[in-house]
Amino acid sequence: MRLLLALAGLAALIAVAPARPAGKPLLQVARNNPLTVSGSRFHSYERVTVTAVIRGRHVRKTTSSAGGRFKVRFRTLRVGRCPNYVITARGARGSVAILRIRTECAQLGP
Repeated sequence: MRLLLALAGLAALIAVAPARPAGKPLLQVARNNPLTVSGSRFHSYERVTVTAVIRGRHVRKTTSSAGGRFKVRFRTLRVGRCPNYVITARGARGSVAILRIRTECAQLGP
Protein backbone atom coordinates (compact mmCIF):
# COMPACT_ATOMS: atom_id res chain seq x y z
CA MET A 1 0.00 0.00 0.00
CA ARG A 2 2.83 2.41 0.86
CA LEU A 3 4.53 1.65 -2.42
CA LEU A 4 1.32 2.40 -4.29
CA LEU A 5 0.96 5.76 -2.51
CA ALA A 6 4.59 6.63 -3.19
CA LEU A 7 4.20 5.84 -6.89
CA ALA A 8 1.00 7.89 -7.07
CA GLY A 9 2.75 10.85 -5.43
CA LEU A 10 5.69 10.57 -7.85
CA ALA A 11 3.32 10.43 -10.82
CA ALA A 12 1.54 13.57 -9.57
CA LEU A 13 4.84 15.43 -9.31
CA ILE A 14 5.85 14.44 -12.81
CA ALA A 15 2.46 15.51 -14.18
CA VAL A 16 2.73 19.07 -12.81
CA ALA A 17 6.40 19.62 -13.74
CA PRO A 18 6.71 22.41 -16.31
CA ALA A 19 7.14 21.11 -19.83
CA ARG A 20 10.41 22.01 -21.53
CA PRO A 21 11.56 20.58 -24.81
CA ALA A 22 14.85 18.67 -24.72
CA GLY A 23 18.04 20.59 -25.40
CA LYS A 24 19.13 24.20 -25.17
CA PRO A 25 17.00 27.04 -26.52
CA LEU A 26 17.73 27.91 -30.17
CA LEU A 27 17.47 31.02 -32.32
CA GLN A 28 17.30 31.17 -36.09
CA VAL A 29 16.97 34.00 -38.62
CA ALA A 30 13.80 33.23 -40.55
CA ARG A 31 14.06 36.28 -42.82
CA ASN A 32 16.52 39.12 -43.36
CA ASN A 33 14.24 41.89 -44.64
CA PRO A 34 12.57 42.73 -42.37
CA LEU A 35 14.63 40.87 -39.79
CA THR A 36 12.50 37.99 -38.49
CA VAL A 37 13.78 35.70 -35.74
CA SER A 38 12.32 32.38 -34.63
CA GLY A 39 13.05 30.63 -31.37
CA SER A 40 12.47 27.10 -30.12
CA ARG A 41 13.03 24.95 -27.04
CA PHE A 42 11.96 27.69 -24.63
CA HIS A 43 9.69 26.99 -21.65
CA SER A 44 5.98 26.77 -22.45
CA TYR A 45 4.27 30.16 -22.37
CA GLU A 46 7.49 31.85 -21.28
CA ARG A 47 7.76 35.63 -21.64
CA VAL A 48 10.78 36.24 -23.90
CA THR A 49 12.72 39.44 -24.60
CA VAL A 50 14.51 39.37 -27.96
CA THR A 51 17.30 41.90 -28.57
CA ALA A 52 18.99 42.50 -31.92
CA VAL A 53 22.20 44.54 -31.94
CA ILE A 54 22.66 45.74 -35.51
CA ARG A 55 23.16 49.44 -36.18
CA GLY A 56 21.82 50.08 -32.69
CA ARG A 57 19.85 48.06 -30.13
CA HIS A 58 16.36 46.84 -31.05
CA VAL A 59 14.08 45.04 -28.57
CA ARG A 60 10.89 43.01 -28.98
CA LYS A 61 8.91 41.07 -26.38
CA THR A 62 6.80 38.00 -26.99
CA THR A 63 5.45 34.86 -25.32
CA SER A 64 6.42 31.38 -26.44
CA SER A 65 3.79 28.86 -27.45
CA ALA A 66 2.83 25.70 -25.56
CA GLY A 67 5.61 23.97 -27.50
CA GLY A 68 8.18 26.62 -26.55
CA ARG A 69 8.34 28.34 -29.96
CA PHE A 70 8.01 31.97 -31.01
CA LYS A 71 8.62 34.30 -33.95
CA VAL A 72 9.31 38.05 -33.79
CA ARG A 73 9.63 40.58 -36.59
CA PHE A 74 11.67 43.75 -36.39
CA ARG A 75 9.52 45.63 -38.95
CA THR A 76 11.88 48.55 -39.57
CA LEU A 77 15.16 46.62 -39.38
CA ARG A 78 16.80 45.62 -42.65
CA VAL A 79 19.94 43.47 -42.80
CA GLY A 80 22.60 44.71 -45.20
CA ARG A 81 24.74 42.74 -47.66
CA CYS A 82 27.56 41.94 -45.19
CA PRO A 83 25.87 41.78 -41.80
CA ASN A 84 27.56 41.44 -38.43
CA TYR A 85 25.12 41.30 -35.55
CA VAL A 86 24.09 39.57 -32.34
CA ILE A 87 20.61 38.43 -31.36
CA THR A 88 19.79 37.34 -27.81
CA ALA A 89 16.58 35.91 -26.40
CA ARG A 90 16.11 35.82 -22.61
CA GLY A 91 13.11 34.12 -21.08
CA ALA A 92 11.51 35.05 -17.77
CA ARG A 93 12.06 31.48 -16.51
CA GLY A 94 15.76 31.38 -17.32
CA SER A 95 15.91 30.28 -20.95
CA VAL A 96 18.72 32.01 -22.87
CA ALA A 97 19.78 31.73 -26.52
CA ILE A 98 22.41 33.78 -28.36
CA LEU A 99 22.94 33.94 -32.12
CA ARG A 100 26.04 35.67 -33.49
CA ILE A 101 26.22 36.40 -37.21
CA ARG A 102 29.65 37.35 -38.53
CA THR A 103 30.33 37.54 -42.22
CA GLU A 104 33.45 38.33 -44.16
CA CYS A 105 32.72 40.05 -47.42
CA ALA A 106 35.16 40.05 -50.29
CA GLN A 107 36.80 43.42 -50.71
CA LEU A 108 36.65 44.83 -54.21
CA GLY A 109 40.17 45.74 -55.32
CA PRO A 110 41.23 48.55 -57.70
